[in-house]
Amino acid sequence: MAIIITEVTVGVLGEGVPVDVNFYVEWVGGTPPFAMEVETGDGDVEYADGFSNRYKALSHRYMEAGDFEWNITISDNYGTGDTTSGWVYLVEQLKYRNHIEWTSYSSVGGTWYLHTLYGDKVAGGFNYFASNSIAYVNHSGNYNTNIDVIIPAATPSGWYDAWTVISTTNNPANINSSNIIAERFDINAIGF
Repeated sequence: MAIIITEVTVGVLGEGVPVDVNFYVEWVGGTPPFAMEVETGDGDVEYADGFSNRYKALSHRYMEAGDFEWNITISDNYGTGDTTSGWVYLVEQLKYRNHIEWTSYSSVGGTWYLHTLYGDKVAGGFNYFASNSIAYVNHSGNYNTNIDVIIPAATPSGWYDAWTVISTTNNPANINSSNIIAERFDINAIGF
């Protein structure tokens, strides 16, 4: 019986690029051992051979964003096979840089954390979808820094607030009035 591909699943394992994409294929027919070749559409080829199961997964790391047409060929011991094709669409990670300058005259000990969070200011709190933090031990002086925050690819388009917080907690989820040293909201700070 000739090989007939019955299922193909293409899974993007992450957000933005570089990213790994998993190509999983099932088929019927053919005589082992089998070989699987994936032309990834970005000029590379992934290959495996010598297996007897009628399913196989291969992964490929895409280094750039773009629309890539892939082709998968399954062949058997006699060189007969089946081919299928499709597309994978990869986007760049959205990254926003928050530039922060401040002066501190505090001599209080302990570590402070500078957080930038993106989301929506709501009654009683802040619903955020992306954040990044920097730790500071020396609290007195002039500061001039950047915090890069990567926005998840699944984030809906729109305008979002930026909340800049200096806090004694290292976990943005635990920020509350008891551990905030200073804060600033930038309404409609980013839009995409």
